[in-house]
Amino acid sequence: MTVISRTPSKLQNNLTFVATASLVGYLVFWGWFPLRPYFNTLPLQDVRSFAPSLLAGLSYGLLLVVLFGLYWLAFRLVEQGRAVPSLIFLLGTAVLFAIPLLQTYPINANDLFRYVIRGRITSVYDENPYDTPPDAIANDPFLPLAGEWEDATSPYGPLWELLAAGITGITQDNLLAGLLLFKLVGLLAHLVCGWLIWRMLASATPARQRSTTLLWLWNPALLLMFVVDAHNDVLMMAWQLVAIWFWRQKRPSLTLFFLLLAA
Repeated sequence: MTVISRTPSKLQNNLTFVATASLVGYLVFWGWFPLRPYFNTLPLQDVRSFAPSLLAGLSYGLLLVVLFGLYWLAFRLVEQGRAVPSLIFLLGTAVLFAIPLLQTYPINANDLFRYVIRGRITSVYDENPYDTPPDAIANDPFLPLAGEWEDATSPYGPLWELLAAGITGITQDNLLAGLLLFKLVGLLAHLVCGWLIWRMLASATPARQRSTTLLWLWNPALLLMFVVDAHNDVLMMAWQLVAIWFWRQKRPSLTLFFLLLAA
């Protein structure tokens, strides 16, 4: 009787197949919800405007189910030691997933547009975003994109507003470039979080280190939140992970410093 064993290379190919199938799903997002044709149009778009019918809504739900199913399958392959991805593989596949998502319209939240508008309050108009709401700059060409929050001052910390001012200072009146740079910041912070998780689990079993890092980097909800919608919460999480890193090394001063940066 001949026993056919499944070699590590074949098992790794299974994970590569799951990654490829996931990439196809994210390409569907880009094709269905493209950023470029709609980034400077009113009213602001959302899932309902892109998927207005019951069939379209069900299709959107099915797409999410498929992506989460692939994500779970990848996690199980790695958790059980049936695939042994390196950190480079996990980071690289997350970048591949994000490439189409960078060009995807922020369908679940319109905060991204207000990041640009509030950043311009500082970089273009030399005003304070904490006491100057967007509608105080009535002649700004992007003010209509502020939506229902046009009369609200910034709720974010100073580190974020400095970053927003830096981005909009570079992009000026190029709205698309500003949106893409904020999305890129979200992606980079997401990758940094994944790297920190990997490093903090260095003493864990290899399967746990790999599978937990995959849980973060491949998570469809996080990719949609931090790359598609560019939510700045990911920067807060990155600083918190750095704080945890120093806390584990019993360095309270640095722990407190990075916790303050997360505020």
